[in-house]
Amino acid sequence: MNLNIAKLMVVSGCLALAVSGRAETLDFSFSVTNTVGTTPGSFSGVIYGLADNSTGSAADVVITSFPAALNSAVGSAPIDAFSTGWSVQNNSFTVTGGQITAAGFFADAGSGYIYLDLGSSFNALELDDTYYTAYIQGSSGIAYDNFNSYATPEPTILALAGLGGAVLLLRKRK
Repeated sequence: MNLNIAKLMVVSGCLALAVSGRAETLDFSFSVTNTVGTTPGSFSGVIYGLADNSTGSAADVVITSFPAALNSAVGSAPIDAFSTGWSVQNNSFTVTGGQITAAGFFADAGSGYIYLDLGSSFNALELDDTYYTAYIQGSSGIAYDNFNSYATPEPTILALAGLGGAVLLLRKRK
């Protein structure tokens, strides 16, 4: 392989890395305080993997805390809504300017459910399949506490960087 071509590939790979766009994923902490349900307290969790200025599915939703009075039949916190035994039936979030502006999430485990609906009076957690005997429902919506963003390089940029590295290795062996 011509040395000039190898150099050009390496330089273009490095340039692509330097100017590439990054896909930011946002993670949101949230809490719902009981105002309607039978169990005092609140539940909280994290919504993972949302993209800013778009509508899409969360990569994961994890309940991190809830009152012991819920008598959880699905285990203790953290509860991962995407784990075995849970069926995610609705998963749509809209993020605008770093804030969740619309949400519709429902996961059912047979012995409990998680329901998040921004702007609705129905944000609930039930974990013992007692049909509203022990549950938390917040009528004032969801409080999103904060978010963390994580930059993830695009796959094509990683491929170009890998190609440039492979060319360098091949060049050194000759």
